[in-house]
Amino acid sequence: MPFLSTQQRGVILTNGKGEIILINPAALQLFQYEKEELVGKTVEMLIPARVHGAHKGYRHNFYENPSNRAMGHGRDLKAKKKNGDEFPVEVSLSYYKQKDEFFVIAFIVDITLRKNRKRN
Repeated sequence: MPFLSTQQRGVILTNGKGEIILINPAALQLFQYEKEELVGKTVEMLIPARVHGAHKGYRHNFYENPSNRAMGHGRDLKAKKKNGDEFPVEVSLSYYKQKDEFFVIAFIVDITLRKNRKRN
């Protein structure tokens, strides 16, 4: 059985301003928030503060040159739960435009177990 088949993927939809407009139950569980706490907030709320500035730049560049990005890409990404705990993630991005508005769909997987297995 493939490793990822047992993991739920968090799905977050953001608008052109980076604001969360939809979030699935798996993402709410990953980040330990209630839906009302995230909708309308920027996606930077879900990443460590030390990378907020860089992430805003990456987000802007993505909007300027959109392309679908698969899981992994060799990046060591961290996400942040409501309580401040950080955890390693893989993120894939997709995008679409509707009525001249830009949207990004992020698929997020917690890879803590995989990282721990590699260490042992």
